[in-house]
Amino acid sequence: MEYPLAVQHYLADLAVERRAIIEQMLQLVFQIFPTEECVLTIAYGMPAIKYQKKPVCYVGNFTKHIGFDPLPETIQHFQKELEQRNWRYSKGAIQLPVSAELDWQLIEQMILYRWQSFQQS
Repeated sequence: MEYPLAVQHYLADLAVERRAIIEQMLQLVFQIFPTEECVLTIAYGMPAIKYQKKPVCYVGNFTKHIGFDPLPETIQHFQKELEQRNWRYSKGAIQLPVSAELDWQLIEQMILYRWQSFQQS
């Protein structure tokens, strides 16, 4: 997938390993959500994916972590799993550690949960 110019500029400034993580997360979203109905843009200074004009998630690079913001209801639903992995989180954001192997299965489950929330609304 070719990214919009603003997202290309964002990714171009990242270290290779950070860029790979963010691109893998974006690709996961596009595997689950219909690509033709999604918009990839920059919001709040980081890549954001919207579906039917509503946010799916935000993914950003930070000094000590990768930020994954799948919105509050998703974090609340997966709170136990986040705590089991010792991932730091707030009401709407998760700090994914870059020093450890990421649990891609859990990340995919959270994206699937977002998809299901769109199907129910």
